[in-house]
Amino acid sequence: TAELRLSQAKQENTDALAEARINLLNAELRLSQAEIENTNALTETRIALEKAQLNLTQIRSQDVVADVTVAQVDLAQAVQGVSDAEREYAESLERHQQWGEWAEPQERVDAYARALDQARDNVTVAQARYEQAVATQNGHRFSTQIQAKEVELAELRVEKLERGVDPLLVQEV
Repeated sequence: TAELRLSQAKQENTDALAEARINLLNAELRLSQAEIENTNALTETRIALEKAQLNLTQIRSQDVVADVTVAQVDLAQAVQGVSDAEREYAESLERHQQWGEWAEPQERVDAYARALDQARDNVTVAQARYEQAVATQNGHRFSTQIQAKEVELAELRVEKLERGVDPLLVQEV
């Protein structure tokens, strides 16, 4: 019976050793698969980081300040146009009232009145364009901040993946 127990113990030891080898192979396979997945994810994340950085560069390169400046100048010119049109209309009306139809025909007075209306419409349009340019500038500022955060997030993902696979997986091997 001692021989039988010894034989059983040897068999149990052989079985345990075989099971340990299988477990080791499985752990090595899991580790190898995790390393491959980590490498792939790291490559993808580095590409995503580069893309985020390029998007940020592109957003920053857009010159929305110039659009605001142009709209501001257009608005100032439109306001000046109203002043000029008001003056011309007032002068035309005064000539018509003082000297009559022969000095300033009613058609000409009406033309100055239409020019004044058009100048006022131009101010309305210029004001709307200016406000839109300012809103675009504000939106651009937010887009820049959001994209900067995307870059930070991508950098954090790269850092995490550069640390490698889960240390517990490495420990199993």
